[in-house]
Amino acid sequence: MAPADHFRLRFFTVFGGNPHFFPDTTEDANRYFRSNSVTRPNRSLTGACCPGLTPEVITAAFARLTDTPVVLGPAKDGGYYLIGLSRPMPELFRGIPWGTDRVLADSLAVLQRRGCKPALLDPLEDIDRPEDLAVWRRIVASEDARLDRVSVIIPALNEERHITATLRAVGQSLCHEVIVVDGGSADTTVQRAKEAGVTVLSSKPGRARQMNAGAAAAEGGSLLFVHADTLLPPGLRGMVTRTLCTPGVAAGAFRFRIAGSFAGKSFIEWTTGFRSRWLQRRGAGLRGSRERIANVPNTQPAEENMGVDQLARRPCARGRSR
Repeated sequence: MAPADHFRLRFFTVFGGNPHFFPDTTEDANRYFRSNSVTRPNRSLTGACCPGLTPEVITAAFARLTDTPVVLGPAKDGGYYLIGLSRPMPELFRGIPWGTDRVLADSLAVLQRRGCKPALLDPLEDIDRPEDLAVWRRIVASEDARLDRVSVIIPALNEERHITATLRAVGQSLCHEVIVVDGGSADTTVQRAKEAGVTVLSSKPGRARQMNAGAAAAEGGSLLFVHADTLLPPGLRGMVTRTLCTPGVAAGAFRFRIAGSFAGKSFIEWTTGFRSRWLQRRGAGLRGSRERIANVPNTQPAEENMGVDQLARRPCARGRSR
């Protein structure tokens, strides 16, 4: 995945699926900050070439806008990767030598003439030229090194019959953490999950909403989403790590099987597997990066479309699913 797409997914994680993307022109930037400046005064504009930009950085920028009218995120090449304004300042986009190492210095000079002191975020590296790709490779390598830290996320609602067995099966593998996200169970699901010693979170009901909550709280480099009535095989941590470390693979899933014996069982298993593979080719379901999965629309229980338990890289998607 290109660095620009990687940034978009990071942005979706914290701000949802409706950001506005503008061409890289001064007039478009001016228009953005002028629009709705009364009803929504605090706004930020970022470049899409800074892979080190995280939701935490953007959140910090908005926090600083509560006590200062301008926030800048300095880039190490002399520009800036983020600008936040609490009111329009069109002069910040006039006469600036864009694409040079003078962008930040000249912007600070404009603010100084206005008597405005900006808040400066931590400097970050961006990617403008082929030689800058070393920055991207370094970040990718750092993220890949964390893939063996598997976070298991289990959305649950009234699953007292199954949750204990599911957690017992997961516990056979040394995963980094297990998170049960309860959607308002009226039975003993929460109590049984707490007795198992796992992290228990609460959210409004809805499988996708619960998955979002679990993904946002997870610390691992790999995410494994599990149905609350599923028995995973021992050694799942190694399976997840090996799969996601395979070159070109960004996500995967366990094959679907049904416990017990009844007429039509094999047919249901086969059709569910076929549907999962077909949806994968069509780009549907939970496939791709940790950031994309963490922003499944809350109105759609997307995991049910797949019928299997999902695993994914926490960083960007860079290949096919398995």
